[in-house]
Amino acid sequence: MNDYKLTGNGSITLSDSIKAPLLDLSVKLTATEVMSTDDLIVYVDTSSTATQNRKSYIFTLSSPLAYVSGVSDEFVLTPIINGTRIELVAKVIRRISEGILLDVPYVEYLDYQPIIMFEGANYITTNYTNTLLAITYPKNTDQMKYFVNTVLQGINNKNKVLSLDDIYFKDCFTQIEDDLINALFNKITIKCMNSTTGAFSIDCQGNMVVKTLTTEAGPITPGGNIDIDDIYPVGSIYMNVNNTNPSSLFGGTWVALQDRFLIGAGNEYTAGTVGGSKYLQSHSHSIPALSGWTGAAGGHTHQIGADKDAYYKSTGSCYSVHNTGPSGAGYLINTTGVGDHSHSLTTNASTTGSAGNGNAENMPPYLPVYIWKRTA
Repeated sequence: MNDYKLTGNGSITLSDSIKAPLLDLSVKLTATEVMSTDDLIVYVDTSSTATQNRKSYIFTLSSPLAYVSGVSDEFVLTPIINGTRIELVAKVIRRISEGILLDVPYVEYLDYQPIIMFEGANYITTNYTNTLLAITYPKNTDQMKYFVNTVLQGINNKNKVLSLDDIYFKDCFTQIEDDLINALFNKITIKCMNSTTGAFSIDCQGNMVVKTLTTEAGPITPGGNIDIDDIYPVGSIYMNVNNTNPSSLFGGTWVALQDRFLIGAGNEYTAGTVGGSKYLQSHSHSIPALSGWTGAAGGHTHQIGADKDAYYKSTGSCYSVHNTGPSGAGYLINTTGVGDHSHSLTTNASTTGSAGNGNAENMPPYLPVYIWKRTA
């Protein structure tokens, strides 16, 4: 494996890697450094000058790596054999505590994450300046490719939940009629589901189709169940344009309310009472007996057109009245004056004809719906 190992002060450069995780990494300090963070950051790029492809892998330590008198804490990323699998672990070997060398080092285990190399050229550094780096990398050889397959299997399945492809079941299923099988699981995660009969389904967008839904009785609490009494308690009104008794949908006892408007209960109308009629009832209107006088006013005279007769012109004692005006020397003659006066007015009590006969509808525009009231 020496052909796959490289070391470097502060950085490592290589040009023949495959795109796969580093197989081994060691980071030691060569001098004391003051760090602003506890994290160890490993940078992987395609050149010594940072590019947009640069990848950063952050490992959270309890404290920065320490260095005292030629001795350093050491960050290690290395493979281990776990049963029949090869796994990679991340850890810090602590040799120093509060500036004092330890007689017996201890190990701080970290969350593991694979450090993926680029195909071909790679430039590896950390956020520490004074370091000695040592790696075992996935060199582009057939031998390494076979080995990397085993490592990748261990990495990808480290936290994988067991599936039917991974384990063998014995006496785990129960066969029922028609060659169907019952299976009991503690939890199952699926994307979509359909029944063989088409009675229910859950599509991949989360839409559910079922015949009916039934809940357990109980109060509404966070995470609890919803009961019919919580939605439609006794006395509730349910309306629909489909003539379906709500008892078949929700349970309970319901009675149909027919040929009635609903009105808000208040001071005039008590909740639960009924009344009213859809017909305009027969009725009439009357005028009472009245009497009185007009105001006293209107004194006036009238004028008529007249000619003096020829025989009596000298005396002016005789005139002729003309319909179309005087034909000779005419005069306008006033009638006798009439003074101010008034007139009396009297009405007799009477009744108009009847309106409505008890059969004519008197309805505003409406939409009939089926109305049900829950009684139990």
